[in-house]
Amino acid sequence: VSLLQEQYGFAYGVTGTLLSLMNIGNLTAGFLSGVLPGLLGGMNTPLSMLITGIIIATSDLRAVIRRASLWYTLLLRMAAVPAAALLLCLATGTGGMVGAVVVLLEARPCAAITSVFAVQYHYDEELAAGAVVASTLLSILILPAFALLVQTIG
Repeated sequence: VSLLQEQYGFAYGVTGTLLSLMNIGNLTAGFLSGVLPGLLGGMNTPLSMLITGIIIATSDLRAVIRRASLWYTLLLRMAAVPAAALLLCLATGTGGMVGAVVVLLEARPCAAITSVFAVQYHYDEELAAGAVVASTLLSILILPAFALLVQTIG
């Protein structure tokens, strides 16, 4: 005999219904805390790329490419930061696979979410979208160059 029947005098049918409702609540909570965040989190990159594409499509691409701030951003992101990481690895004796991974991670292109943050916080959306697109294209050359450099120094 359950506690609900014993203390509160609930009938078997009412007790069974309440237990079933609790089970449905547990299933719903499991879905909301487990499955749903995974589904929403999986939409992060595609939506960021879509927003970046919309910004690029509605902007003057030539003007974006000619901006000095874009090239300054790319110089910092794809050359200065990886070079500093390489020097830091050399100075600390971090070599081999660990050093190579650190340098190559720093040489990656700008994340697609950069454009979303620019839109959300009312910053220069065209610069952010241009940096995402240009750094992705430049990474075709930059990443192998840093991989070769790390392997040579290594």
